[in-house]
Order: sequence, then C-alpha cells, then structure tokens
Amino acid sequence: MPSSEISSLLENQIPLFLIRELFAFIHFYNNDHDDHHDHDNKNHDEVLAKMLFGFCQDLSPFKFVDIQNLKAEQESCLLGKSHLLELLYSVVVPKTLMPSEEIIEQNKAKDDDDKENDDDDGNNKNDTNITHGSTSAVNNFITSADNLAEEIESIFLEAPSDDSPLIEEISIPSVSELSKIGVKFIPESTGGLTAIKFDKACGKFHLPVVHLDDNSAVVLRNLVAYEASAVVAEEGVAFTRYTELMNGIIDTEEDARVLREAGVVVNRLKSDKEVAALWNGMTRSVRMTRVRVLDKAIEEVNKYYWGSWRVRVKVAMKKYVFGSWPILAFLAANVLLLLSALEAGCSVYNCSKWFPSVQN
Repeated sequence: MPSSEISSLLENQIPLFLIRELFAFIHFYNNDHDDHHDHDNKNHDEVLAKMLFGFCQDLSPFKFVDIQNLKAEQESCLLGKSHLLELLYSVVVPKTLMPSEEIIEQNKAKDDDDKENDDDDGNNKNDTNITHGSTSAVNNFITSADNLAEEIESIFLEAPSDDSPLIEEISIPSVSELSKIGVKFIPESTGGLTAIKFDKACGKFHLPVVHLDDNSAVVLRNLVAYEASAVVAEEGVAFTRYTELMNGIIDTEEDARVLREAGVVVNRLKSDKEVAALWNGMTRSVRMTRVRVLDKAIEEVNKYYWGSWRVRVKVAMKKYVFGSWPILAFLAANVLLLLSALEAGCSVYNCSKWFPSVQN
C-alpha cells in the first residue's frame, strides 16, 4: 500500500481530547474573546458532538446512525473516546456485540501493568504539569496508537500469500450459489450488524445495507485494525466477522451484481468488479473469529444450502457419476482395445469355428 494511504490511516488517531480543546479555543477567538463563551464548555461539547456524529455518518458503511439516540448519551462519555477511530467504531458496532466492560477493564489494567514495568526498567522522567484527565487521555491514546501501528504494519506491509485467501475464507456458499437454490437477499436499513439473520422457513438472507465508495477500503481496514488491536476476546470482533462473511459470499463480479440489484450493496465505485475486489482484498487483513449472532446466521445458511434437493442431486452426480468417469474411461479403453485386437486376429485367421456368425 502507498505510504500516502498509510498516513491517512494514522490520521484517524488524533486524540479526541486535543480536538476538543482546539475546538473550544477556536470557538473562543471566533466570538471576540468573550469570557462567557470561554466558560460555556457544555455548548462547545454539544456543537462538537453534532459535528462528530455527522463525520461518523459520512464515513460509516452503514447509514442507520440515529443522531437523536446518540445525543441521548452524555457528551462526556462520547467525547471521552481516545480518538476519532474509536468513536467511529462505537457508532458502527452495536453495543450488544461489543465486549463487556469487565473485559475492557481487564485489558486496560494489563496494558497499565506492562507500561509500569517498562517505566521501572527505563530512566526516570521529569514530572509534567498536565492535569489528571489529560494524562489519562494521553496514556490511552499512546497505548492504542502503539497497538494500532503494529496491526496496520502487519496488515498492509506483510507480503501477500497465495494460499492464505483460500485457507482463511470461511465456509459458506457464494451469493450466486445461494441464488440458484432460491435464496432471496433482503436489505436491512436499520439495526446494522444485529440485523444479520437467515430465515430458513422462507429462504431469506437478511443483510445490512452497506454503502461503498472510494473511501470504503480505508475505512473498513481502519475498523478491522482497531478491533484487532483493541479487542482481545473473540466475542468482541463482530466487525471483523462481518468482513469475513462478506468475503465468503462474494467471490466474483456476479455475486456483487446480485447484492447490488437486491439493494444490499449501494455501489458508488466504478463497477461490481471493484466491489468484489474490495471484499476479497479484506481476506489478508482478518483472522478467523467467532461471533454468536453472525455464526448462527452462517450455520443456518449452510444447513439450508446443503439440505436443498438441488444441491444433493448435484453432489450425488459429482460423487457417483462424474467422480467415476476415470474408471469408466479406463474400462471403455480396455474393451475397445480388446475388440480391436480380436478384429485384427479374425482378419488373419479363420474365426468361424469359434464364432460361427463371423464370416471372412
């Protein structure tokens, strides 16, 4: 990947508390140094929160973000995120699919212990006059930035392997294969990842509407990289599992076309081929994971597909008929060779005493 794109990924790691302070500073000077504006932090936070929500809506691949519901949360909680990428992730991934607070605290405690051990081994540093809140935000930012930098390096700078896509891809039929047995793809404009389900009674696969444009590849890899660096528990990597699902069902341009016509994919790229390439390119940037909600849908799809009579007939034909062609061809060749030898012998010798019906 070009260095320009890598730098654009790292730009998402600007500390959110720094943006908050800069916004208040600019707002103060734009209002003629009015002290009332300088102390009106609540108003600053409300305006900044609206701007950040709009930013997340523009970048989010799922356009179901409800600003009114997000505003119901305390600005201090939302603006307390370490950086913009963490805020975007919290908007895209539903809370029900996120890791529990206990797991998050355990991970943070582990990182703090590691940091303290490193500080004991190194040289003593001078004290600073940074406030307690700013110190906590800086520490969180540094920790997440270090983890993300390693993850991005492994994702974008690692030499590609020709075998990895086939090995890592999850086992699920493609969109074209599912369409041939009558599966319908239903777009869900609300709910996001929680809307993924398969209705085996009707043969309908419900998927969230995903909007793809020129920025989507960078955004998707940002979210996957953040999730891989910030979440340890397998139950917390819901977005990574979603990319695995999309990579599994989209193999060709035809698969992308079917999803686009069904309304599941809103394609603002040049062609369906680019959509397929985008999802297939995510293969090397994910690891095999398990998320209950998504795995249930994948399991139901596989059961429905392999239980279809069309697929059963196809498998039987392939196993017992097409799979036997080498043996049948070998037997036929030997029979033809034997008949040819017999005909050649009868043309030289009189075979009527053995075969009365054969005449010279």
